[in-house]
Amino acid sequence: ELAWSRDLGEFRHIWGYGSSPVIREGVVYLNTGPGTRTFMTAIDLKSGETLWETDEPDVRTPEELESRRIAGSWCTPIITEDGDRPLLVCGQPTRVVAYDLETGSIAWTCDGIRGTRGNLTYSSPVVAGDTCVFVGGWEGPTLGVKLGATGPEAGSRQLWRHAAQMSNCASGAYMNGRIFIPDMRGILWCIDPATGLPDWKKRVARGGTWGSIVSAGDRMYLLAQSGTTVVFKADAEGLEVLAENEIDEATNSTLAVVDGEIYLRT
Repeated sequence: ELAWSRDLGEFRHIWGYGSSPVIREGVVYLNTGPGTRTFMTAIDLKSGETLWETDEPDVRTPEELESRRIAGSWCTPIITEDGDRPLLVCGQPTRVVAYDLETGSIAWTCDGIRGTRGNLTYSSPVVAGDTCVFVGGWEGPTLGVKLGATGPEAGSRQLWRHAAQMSNCASGAYMNGRIFIPDMRGILWCIDPATGLPDWKKRVARGGTWGSIVSAGDRMYLLAQSGTTVVFKADAEGLEVLAENEIDEATNSTLAVVDGEIYLRT
């Protein structure tokens, strides 16, 4: 039985849309777009009532609009502790935005996502201690943002920025002091969150990788487009593959782990 439904308007983009909802304490949070209008919204899980909406402005200049500079965010936000409060953190086309969970007001922003090919964010941020790491879309920059900053520190949250990095759709994961992120070519990056520099990068799967990394126990799992699930250790010294499981079907999805079982779709 349908409990409720919402029409969020028409969203047009050459690459469609792809953000997933996040649920916490009876509230659904959704990064809504891309298109003519882009906004973050909070919806009551039980009734479907809008609790708040916060628009994200399109900052492209008239010249960029005329040249059809691509812009959009497909980022699924995360909820993370920032100092003494939880915030909703999301990569938008040109900046990182942190929203107050109850009101939708913007707690802080950090510029730096704009890349040479467009204003694009695909993957979710990854939290490593007091550092939040973002990857811009289509060979965009990699950005480190400081969490928990107060006083004078809050004015400049950018810890580091590296331009023209990997192209990735998948989100990474943090374990054993390192962030592991796959790019679209099937190459796995092991990144030091303190500097944003890779300890190593190595091909981990045949073909590309669009599915995000999932960690369970002391292992990490990556489902490649070829249908191969690569199981590996989170090791800053190098790639150690523990298993490769084939299903001989193509997929762009991410594994789901529930009660000790792994589910996937092809």
